[in-house]
Amino acid sequence: RVFTLLAPFSNVAARTNIISVISSAITCWLVFIVIIRVARRLPFNSDKSPSFLTQIGIRIAGLAGALILAFSDTFWFNGVETEVFAIAMLLMMLIIYLAIRWADEKEQGGGDRLIILIGYLLLLSVGVHLTVLLLIPALFIFFVLVDNTKLKDILFWFTWAILFAVVVPFYFFVGMIFPWADNNGYVVWMMLMFLGVIFTGIMAFQKKIGTAVKSHLNYELAFSLFAVGIMG
Repeated sequence: RVFTLLAPFSNVAARTNIISVISSAITCWLVFIVIIRVARRLPFNSDKSPSFLTQIGIRIAGLAGALILAFSDTFWFNGVETEVFAIAMLLMMLIIYLAIRWADEKEQGGGDRLIILIGYLLLLSVGVHLTVLLLIPALFIFFVLVDNTKLKDILFWFTWAILFAVVVPFYFFVGMIFPWADNNGYVVWMMLMFLGVIFTGIMAFQKKIGTAVKSHLNYELAFSLFAVGIMG
């Protein structure tokens, strides 16, 4: 709606089409940045201050990867039509970039604010295209491999399972056993979301004021993920 009002074209179709053009362009830029960040994490580039030639090589690789995506057949034609795929690709690349940036910051003692942002963007993407949710298994594995505390935090596992129950295989098995749950999947999912935010919110508050039983479970992160998931 915003683009139909603001874009500097007389044709409404061209105004909405420019959304895909801009989304595709930003996606290619993010691919360039992601390749650079990933290359810096590779074993051959363990030096904290890489040489000038190494930096040039990494940037050439990033540029090559971005251009290969830009001129690939499917991506190009999705970028010149009024469709949802370009925006979905933008969200996917943005989430991948945020995950890698979180890993970089985590290794330097950073927190989990970017995971919360990722959770919000993933649930928000349901309004664009469900393809973005295909990132979930890879993201979860990436999180627990980078941060061992999350590997041992069963609450982190349950939180992600509930947040994205529409795509994990367990949901379909439950639907086969309980037909009512399958026919009312959205109701069940929202109930789990609200129960999750209430339970983790209470536990996080009790932990903060010191009345909860000592636990290694990260109730604060789980509460934040459930809250932004509902918002998304």
